[in-house]
Amino acid sequence: MKNAQALSHATSYARQSVSDAAGKLFEISEDFAARCRDSYHDAERGVRRLRIAAEESVDHTRRQIKAHPLATVALVGAGAFLIGGIVGRRNGRRGWR
Repeated sequence: MKNAQALSHATSYARQSVSDAAGKLFEISEDFAARCRDSYHDAERGVRRLRIAAEESVDHTRRQIKAHPLATVALVGAGAFLIGGIVGRRNGRRGWR
């Protein structure tokens, strides 16, 4: 009789322990899911802000090009000349003699 009572107590204790562990695991998974949702929304906001900043930068650049077309052409030409010189020197060709 004593063994049956001890076995019943051990079974009850095991069930309670498993139930407690399952409850804790559920709480942890809910907390993790909430943190993932928050991180996703933060990243989404960051991407939106980055897209807006890029669009504003493109608009500003377009306005500057329209306002100063000759300076833009000169700047692009100087940049191309500089890049060509660097690439030429790197490849061992001496373009400026």
